[in-house]
Amino acid sequence: MNPIHLPIAVRQFVQSLWGFRHFIYGSVRREFQTRYANSLFGFAWPFLQPAVMILIYTIVFSQLMQAKIPGVQSEGSYSIFLCAGLIAWNMNAELLSRFTGLFIENANLIKKVSFPWFCLPVITMASGAINHLIMATLLLVIVAGFGGVSWLACLHLLPLMALLALFASGLGLVLAIVNVFFRDVGQLLGLGLQLWFWLTPVVYPLSILPGYAQQLIQLNPMLPIVQAYQSLLTLGVQPEYATLSYPLAMAALFWLVALRMVNKRLPDVIDEL
Repeated sequence: MNPIHLPIAVRQFVQSLWGFRHFIYGSVRREFQTRYANSLFGFAWPFLQPAVMILIYTIVFSQLMQAKIPGVQSEGSYSIFLCAGLIAWNMNAELLSRFTGLFIENANLIKKVSFPWFCLPVITMASGAINHLIMATLLLVIVAGFGGVSWLACLHLLPLMALLALFASGLGLVLAIVNVFFRDVGQLLGLGLQLWFWLTPVVYPLSILPGYAQQLIQLNPMLPIVQAYQSLLTLGVQPEYATLSYPLAMAALFWLVALRMVNKRLPDVIDEL
């Protein structure tokens, strides 16, 4: 795509999304209704599942194991540190997993000539963002119970969520296109996510690693995002937005590559489906 034409393409893309806003909203709402239909607790499940996870980690690590973060003595600091990293990582993993099968699972819709394919990534990203917001809100309640950071400081979570959603969905859209032609991508993703998880300081602080390992992990674009979540929720430290330029640049690169691939290969994708 010619860089000169990029602003025009972006404007047209946004206008197209706005034209299908009712379809996008209805699809996201329908997905939540379908997921929890005919269940005993209904729409309480999105709150119960993360609440149980946070409660378990808080009891196990804060009360039983007495785990601490180096230099932080506040009660429950490690459980908050762990949960903050996990909710960031879980959103990344969920979006990547759902995006990878995006075209294959919606083959019947994409084959329709008039169907706006670009609505599918937005619907998936919006659904994942809502789940993430629910988990983050529950964690904020836990943090408030421990006398943690102020609610005003936690407004910094919103740009972090937006960046994480853009990064994961951009990479996921690239994988979704490749997965149409090479179905092994879906299987390899599970293995890749396991390795990527342990190369991201979610369950451990980066400071405990030797210097050479810290330098290698600096290449991980999830590192600044996870650290920003953990610092904000555990210590009340506002994110250093300059450090987030790396994952932001990667997110922009993934989206440009994905849109270029779709622009060139969409007819081939439809034929392959």
